[in-house]
Amino acid sequence: MCHQQHRGIALEDLTEFALNYAVGLGVEYVEVRYQSDTFESVILKNGVTEASVLEESKGISVRLIAN
Repeated sequence: MCHQQHRGIALEDLTEFALNYAVGLGVEYVEVRYQSDTFESVILKNGVTEASVLEESKGISVRLIAN
């Protein structure tokens, strides 16, 4: 897995940290997800490129059950 940096922290490392932290707290269930999406949009006018946009969105989510 490629380590993508976000503010100096690899999100994959943050995902692993969140999982280990939740397990260390003794939660009943924990689910940690990492997602990275890339989108490209191109605007053409009469077959000529007017604009091109590359968007990237990435992050993690944490779901847990604690009693």
